Amino acid sequence: MLGKGIEKQFTIAVVDDDPAILKLAATVLRIQGCRVLEGGCGAEALDVAERHDKPVDLLLTDIDMPGMDGVSLSREVRERWPETKVVFMSGGATADSVGGEPFLSKPFALRELVGLVDDTLNSGSLSCQPGALQTNGIPPTRLSPVALLQ
Repeated sequence: MLGKGIEKQFTIAVVDDDPAILKLAATVLRIQGCRVLEGGCGAEALDVAERHDKPVDLLLTDIDMPGMDGVSLSREVRERWPETKVVFMSGGATADSVGGEPFLSKPFALRELVGLVDDTLNSGSLSCQPGALQTNGIPPTRLSPVALLQ
């Protein structure tokens, strides 16, 4: 496990048009015990979230996607679930483009992902413990998600 586990099972919607990043982020958050909803685009994410029986606690979304971008998606999600927290990620945009919202720059280290999600949820339960990533066979370095999926 990346941390000590979580006391509450959070529902996190992960949205990215890059299948490798989508799978990486979803897998890491599932290892933490989170309930993860996946979407390859904004419309798919909204559909999956609406069919889910519990509210979405956190939206982890890429900014630059075809169709509905991550900023538009976050507005739609917050209209439906006002308590939903949002973390944006991008390989091209900067934190300035999301007006102070939590932001993760790609490529990211797994510890960065877990730490930012933890901080955003204010739970303290997703904290990454030193050496935990290596224990699970995941190198603790900053790497491409493609390398993990091979």
